[in-house]
Amino acid sequence: MRVGATATFTVAVSGTAPITLQWKKGSTIVSTAMLGTAGSELVGQSAMYTTPPTIAGDDGALFSVVASNGTSMATSTSAKLTVVSQRLFVTDGASLLLWNNPHTLSTARPADLSLSLPGARAVATAGSQVFVLTNAGIAAWSDALGLTALTAPSFTIPLSALTPAPAQPLTRLTTAPLGDSIGLFVWSQEGAWMLPGVLSATTTTRATFKHMWMQLPSLLYVPSSGGVDRLFMGQISGAGLLAWNGASLATSQPMHDFATTSANVWALTLSPSRLIGGGSFGSVTPSVGIGLWNTPTTLSAARAADVMLASTAGTFSSNDFIADLSCDGALLAAGVQNLSNQRLLIWSNVDTATASTAPSFSGALPASPKRVFTLASRHYVLTQTDVVVLANPNSGNTLSAIATLNGSTFTDLAVSR
Repeated sequence: MRVGATATFTVAVSGTAPITLQWKKGSTIVSTAMLGTAGSELVGQSAMYTTPPTIAGDDGALFSVVASNGTSMATSTSAKLTVVSQRLFVTDGASLLLWNNPHTLSTARPADLSLSLPGARAVATAGSQVFVLTNAGIAAWSDALGLTALTAPSFTIPLSALTPAPAQPLTRLTTAPLGDSIGLFVWSQEGAWMLPGVLSATTTTRATFKHMWMQLPSLLYVPSSGGVDRLFMGQISGAGLLAWNGASLATSQPMHDFATTSANVWALTLSPSRLIGGGSFGSVTPSVGIGLWNTPTTLSAARAADVMLASTAGTFSSNDFIADLSCDGALLAAGVQNLSNQRLLIWSNVDTATASTAPSFSGALPASPKRVFTLASRHYVLTQTDVVVLANPNSGNTLSAIATLNGSTFTDLAVSR
């Protein structure tokens, strides 16, 4: 059942009435009922118990019933309740795999569901929606938690909707709020295409952003309630960041109005108040690090990052590469690798961090990270062959893997909430 739904259990009882039923959740009696009139014989008499609206903590609860009539007693077998409050989606180039309630994963186990989707290589979620980039286009489901093996996509946006047609295979996908609806950005090394909401099978691009030299492209749309919406794209051409005002996205001529020189931005994320980019900065001796730009929707001139996070704390070496960044509130996680090791860096106070703020935690990862997704209590790190689910550590504690989901060619991941 989903969070907020009710679950109903049914039992069949035979014996001499009156028969008392005690419904149990674990060892706790949650309901009592009486069946039949005195002296009557019941054969396969059914009775039901319906739970209150479920919460995430009900996941895994065992329900049973004890029947007694004064002369004998019988206890049913237990029934396990599964409450779905989140789903972890992973693509592997050929299918979409999903795990229910990833926050409860404790051991390596196969996916709860695997959907065959040829070419599935990127996935994104927005509220109750899930989007998957495939060979046929972008498959969309309106109900991420209701998706089953028999659930066909609500619609598919064909790749022919992208104009001009991409010359290279598309590799990335993200959702973004566009006014009162959800839009999609799909991109590759050659550039990005925007698909505006309301999304449907007839959606076409509203604007196209063609910029080469994005070896590991990153893209982030930053909405603003009182300022200017911005689209940021990372580059390795030395421009670092390219940006457009949101208003100009309605035309075919996006305005490039912000850049930082002598920088290569490999990954982007957003905190409640800061634009965050990981890359290399500086023209003479580039320094690997994480740049923080304050109030990103009010930026109006080319400028370098306001803060170079941990630039004086000895956190990064010249051989490091920041594979991905993820932010949940003020909690920032960075997947870092070089030729000899890979690690996860965590800052718990990124909105107040200064150049001298060292990571709250640094711990070794079992494999090189490709994607990082962070929640308050979990970090999900995607590598080529697995997804490692890590407990969020306190400062100084060992980085603890609570689950490892094995695959062969994992390409992307997303979590519905």
